[in-house]
Amino acid sequence: MAFALPKRKSVRLRHKVRVGRLACFLQGLSVSAWAPLIPFIAAGLNLDTAEVTALVFSFGAGSVSGMLLVSVLIPLRGPRGAYLGSVLTIALPLIALAQLPAFTLTLPLSFILGMGVGGLDIWGSIYGAYLEKHYRIRVIGPLYALFSLGEILGAGLVMLLLTLRLEVGEAIPALVSMVLLTAIYYVPCVDRELEREKSGGKRVYLLPRGVVIPLSLTVAIIFMAGGAMVDWSGLYLNAMGLPLDYASSGYLLVSVAMCITRFFSNSLVRRLSELRLVLGGTLLTAAGLALSAFAPSLPLALTGFILTGAGMGNISPLTIRAVTRQQTMPMVAAVAVLSITGYAALLLGPALLGITAQAVTLKGVFILLSLLALGAALLVYRTRALYR
Repeated sequence: MAFALPKRKSVRLRHKVRVGRLACFLQGLSVSAWAPLIPFIAAGLNLDTAEVTALVFSFGAGSVSGMLLVSVLIPLRGPRGAYLGSVLTIALPLIALAQLPAFTLTLPLSFILGMGVGGLDIWGSIYGAYLEKHYRIRVIGPLYALFSLGEILGAGLVMLLLTLRLEVGEAIPALVSMVLLTAIYYVPCVDRELEREKSGGKRVYLLPRGVVIPLSLTVAIIFMAGGAMVDWSGLYLNAMGLPLDYASSGYLLVSVAMCITRFFSNSLVRRLSELRLVLGGTLLTAAGLALSAFAPSLPLALTGFILTGAGMGNISPLTIRAVTRQQTMPMVAAVAVLSITGYAALLLGPALLGITAQAVTLKGVFILLSLLALGAALLVYRTRALYR
């Protein structure tokens, strides 16, 4: 529960929270700007499949590298430099990539962009967890909602700007510049008290320990399901008869459902409790995936996607809140491990599922994900003492 603050402190706290909101929104915006930029780069530079794969892999490798780097820098050097560095490492390469440089420059630029996106992802998770623990306020769910909102608005704005006949080299900078300037403006508001957060005597933890292991597995399963929605939902719906132009509507429904449930995260927690919301979310995710797999018609499959998004929405943020209550690892290290594990599952999971799909079809992949979601429910029940 939030507690009453003197007026001056409450104003300062609002600014500190605003930084976290901007960070999460900018991350979602940058992801939604990068995704439609890939086909423009491929067409503009006449790239083949192997070169596009290298481009995507470079972004993913950069993301993991950025997460590892920021998870080390925050306990050692503090949060302000990590925040500003991540913001600049997103904006400048994204603007440069929109100018369609030579392929030899595109690979390192995509790696640097990935570093910024991954770094800001883990920075937002650590900073939000710190604000909750230090000030006893609930911000994790709404912060994740702003990431989802950034994805939705970013994708829509890119489409709108391109529809208005702006070149991609003009549309992307127009999209990023105002949010970038606002993010830089709020750098002084980053709470430097995070530097004094206990970090195990400056020791860096890169592997989960104790109760952090089942919590990390829970997040990994949910992120794997989210990655499958990104990479495979369009193909699955197209195979069910949905025209290719509308195949992305499945992931759009998942994203909107996640965004709505995250915006109402605090209200849902007050009504249901964290444990019921997370446990129910894993079961709803399993049910939604199963419905999509066995649906005899397209509307039922899309309904399953909505249920999946609604179920997944609050699992990750509330599990991050739960990991701040354990005593096995320092808070910064535990949140970093949780985020890195989830992101690795997001990147690697769809590829592994693609190999599985060759043997059991896409329907089998959704059934497998449903079973994994049930496994996540068991993990949540095992760690129920950390949820309130």
